[in-house]
Amino acid sequence: MTHILPLEKMSLKEKLLALKELWDDLSHNPEAVAVPEWHKSELDARMQKVAEGQAEFEDWATIKQRLRNKTQ
Repeated sequence: MTHILPLEKMSLKEKLLALKELWDDLSHNPEAVAVPEWHKSELDARMQKVAEGQAEFEDWATIKQRLRNKTQ
């Protein structure tokens, strides 16, 4: 079954709502979404850093500000 969304006719609000609905639907069956091996390896490496107490964390507000600064 193929559904084509009229993206060029949709408002930003409608696009975001469609995105949310897709994400909600996908999240009900996460095992059906293939995860690339490189992603699993990266997550394992990060979890290992956390377990060893070597992980570094930053709050979301700091990260957002750094990204905003890079794009200005």
